[in-house]
Amino acid sequence: MYPSPARHPAAAGSQPAAGPIKFTISDTLERIKEEFNFLQAQYHSLKLECEKLASEKTEMQRHYVMYYEMSYGLNVEMHKQTEIAKRLSGIIGQVLPFLAQEHQQQVASAVERAKQVTMSELNAIIGQQQQHGLQQLLIHASGLPHGVGAGALLGAGGLLFPGAGPPAPHLPPPAHKDSDAEKSDQDLVVDVANEQRDSYIRSVKLLPDGRTLLVGGEASNLSIWDLTAPAPRMRAELTSSAPACYALAISPDSKVCFSCCSDGDIAVWDLHNQTLSKESSSVLSCDISADDKYLVTGSGDKKATLYEVLY
Repeated sequence: MYPSPARHPAAAGSQPAAGPIKFTISDTLERIKEEFNFLQAQYHSLKLECEKLASEKTEMQRHYVMYYEMSYGLNVEMHKQTEIAKRLSGIIGQVLPFLAQEHQQQVASAVERAKQVTMSELNAIIGQQQQHGLQQLLIHASGLPHGVGAGALLGAGGLLFPGAGPPAPHLPPPAHKDSDAEKSDQDLVVDVANEQRDSYIRSVKLLPDGRTLLVGGEASNLSIWDLTAPAPRMRAELTSSAPACYALAISPDSKVCFSCCSDGDIAVWDLHNQTLSKESSSVLSCDISADDKYLVTGSGDKKATLYEVLY
């Protein structure tokens, strides 16, 4: 009538039920610390990768601007040469009827041959002309006085540099350089004390008072030069985050300088020292109106932008 008790009660309680694993507070904190260190290392690695990509982007942007300027210059030169060829063809067409019959045939055949010249043939002709000019130059150099050899007349690529040789010992070096009176009546200041150049200069602006010169180029800083001293000296440097400055503009009152940077920023210096705006492409040129109210910029995306300057 009553249920019989278990024969082996000890055996029934020998296998406890499996429960969840319990962690102590110290173990949990240790795991959180390890995960935080792992995430921090990943963040640091991603940050370095982003900085590397940003620098590569800036470098690619600089190369793009350089190639854009080169292609624009080549395009202009091509159009100019095409226009010259058209004008020469027109002149030949006008002069050709006045020639004798045999001369007309010779000129016509020569024009046809010129139209069929390939680039390889043109390069071969240019090379022959350069070789002939080099031989003539060496013959001329052999007849020069002792101490002036061919090395003084030839530079890289076989170009002629008449002033490349050392000056004669009996002639003193020139003490000064005069400016070209047909182009300017002001003295030309030339700094020959330091021949080293750290970067490529892209823009130079002289203040209206003629005492201060601003220089910008393939560097992150703008240099301000004092021209009142006997020898031009650098007065100060303006450092920006952009790797290059493509253009400079000075306000009529000589108090504000606008610099067009390669990263698209237009920086305002001297008074506010702040960024005015940011364009969608690198700013290549800028200028300011005479009334000091408007600033116009030209960018690499074939766009001119007009800004109203508010001080």
